[in-house]
Amino acid sequence: MGLSLQQARDEGRELFRPREVAQMGGFSEAFVRRLIASGKLDSVRIGAAVRVRFDAVERLITQGVSDG
Repeated sequence: MGLSLQQARDEGRELFRPREVAQMGGFSEAFVRRLIASGKLDSVRIGAAVRVRFDAVERLITQGVSDG
């Protein structure tokens, strides 16, 4: 089983791989990557790696994706 949002909060994690975001939200990794590419999911680039901040993951899981 993957990491849950509550576990991430309890551990104080701040950055997540797209795969981890997908597992936490029950999404496909491709869906998460499309959200990142379209700018609907805020992310940061560290070298070649893409990471998503905890607050963006939390918003995605609790509020979903907006059309705006």
